[in-house]
Amino acid sequence: MKLAREFKPCDELTPADLEKHPVWTFDLERAEEDPEADETWVRPVGFRMPPKDTDCLFLRAELTTSAGETLPGALILRFEQGKAETQAIALLRPKYLALNLDGAKLDDRAKKALAELKPGGLEWLPLAYKAVLPIGLRRITFSGQAR
Repeated sequence: MKLAREFKPCDELTPADLEKHPVWTFDLERAEEDPEADETWVRPVGFRMPPKDTDCLFLRAELTTSAGETLPGALILRFEQGKAETQAIALLRPKYLALNLDGAKLDDRAKKALAELKPGGLEWLPLAYKAVLPIGLRRITFSGQAR
């Protein structure tokens, strides 16, 4: 695993950050060393081999609303024993909003937060996502819908 120098709160990730570095993760050791940081700070990461276990990874994602509008976002997943488990999707615009998933369904808190978002909101559902995890020269694609 190779880490880059950038380091920022996860809720400050931008589409430009994810264009530059398509995968970000938490770094608790660095957060302990940086007086401005806390456990919500992330940094870019790259993989040469498929990971066995990770903390949450934020992958650059394309989100597509039910009306076909494309939004920049992130797919949040983690690897446990070599298996990827989707945790959430995050909107990056009009503001950062992490939407926890229970399988393919948004949890109640996520639905409430999405309902308060204007423009958009629940009328965006189902919200399709597509993300790619680069691993060396390989790519693993993740796709699905949040309802």
